[in-house]
Amino acid sequence: MESGSWNTSCAILNTVKREMHPYPIYENKKEDQNGSSGSVCVGFQTYACTQTSVRYVSYRTKCGAFGWKRCRRSRKAYYRSYKTCSRKCPPVDGNWSSWISWNGWSTCTKNCGTGGQARSRTRACTNPGPLNGGKQCPGLTTGIERRQCNTNPCPVDGKWSSWTSWSSWSTCTKNCGTGKQVRTKTRSCSNPKPLYGGNQCPGLTTGVENRQCNTNPCPIDGSWSVWTSWNNWSICTKSCGTGDQVRNKTRSCTNPEPLYGGKQCPGLPTGVENRQCNTNLCPVDGNWSPWISWSSWSTCTKNCGNGSQGRTRTRSCTNPKPLHGGQQCPGLTTGVENRQCNTNPCPVNGGWSSHGNWSPWSSCNVTCGGGKKTRKRERTCSNPVPKYGGNQCVGIRTETAADSCSPVPCP
Repeated sequence: MESGSWNTSCAILNTVKREMHPYPIYENKKEDQNGSSGSVCVGFQTYACTQTSVRYVSYRTKCGAFGWKRCRRSRKAYYRSYKTCSRKCPPVDGNWSSWISWNGWSTCTKNCGTGGQARSRTRACTNPGPLNGGKQCPGLTTGIERRQCNTNPCPVDGKWSSWTSWSSWSTCTKNCGTGKQVRTKTRSCSNPKPLYGGNQCPGLTTGVENRQCNTNPCPIDGSWSVWTSWNNWSICTKSCGTGDQVRNKTRSCTNPEPLYGGKQCPGLPTGVENRQCNTNLCPVDGNWSPWISWSSWSTCTKNCGNGSQGRTRTRSCTNPKPLHGGQQCPGLTTGVENRQCNTNPCPVNGGWSSHGNWSPWSSCNVTCGGGKKTRKRERTCSNPVPKYGGNQCVGIRTETAADSCSPVPCP
């Protein structure tokens, strides 16, 4: 944005014909407002500038063939104006200053085993600094240098490896009554080995574990006590036909009792004696043998209209026969079964009902010379109606009667 106040001096520059500019023409000078050309520009700067404008001026001149006329003409007149203008200063990109000297090395990060040290130096973006929207200096303001230090190996203290698996337990010193067993495991000072003056592993290379075994008391085998007296005979198992009776005596495995897995007493704790009783034969009640197969059905008592027929089967009291005063078999030796047969209704033949009343006489079939007239009556096959395949009524359903009429001779 340019600004300022114009100091206009109106003067006709020349009469050369020129194109008029559509906007003011500025002539810039290189000097700033203070007249110096090497100072740093910050923000805005001012400078002297001019503007040239034009306008037409009328005048009279001779004209015509012999110049005896006075004619009016116009020409351009140029004017130059002066003012002070302002503009934004151009951007200036930043540039780094020189690096300062390195500072001292830092303390080593380790006393041994290769540590690290670092030192640093700095620079500033001031040669020149960025102005009027210019770019910052590329890169970092701090430079860092690193190096290894104390590279001698550190002492390594020894550490135990993992224990090996336990060995199997040793054989127990006793079979019963609490003995002892031992098992062992080992390790080595190799995880890692002691190096560069490091300490040895503390403790022992062999681990030992003891335990009691076969703590159970030694077995005591059992032995029988003296038998008791026989008890009374039991009730006979049958009232006849030879039963059994029993009596028994006992002893106990307590002299001494078996302990700690000792053997039980051999044999049984109970002595048993058997004998027969009630040897007389028992009565045997008779029992039926299985039924034999049914006989064929008898002939039906009717051909139709619900007849009946029967069939039979037999059995014998032989399974077993009654013996020694036993009872006979209850019931009958013969079984009878009846059923209906020919249940279809018997055929019913049809029968005529009585005739109905006579109908009126019909008209005579001629008017003279002797003619005939008739009348009718009917009956139905409903006394009874034929059923179940019975025959229909025999004969004619309609009865017709005739009589003479119109006996007058024809003219």
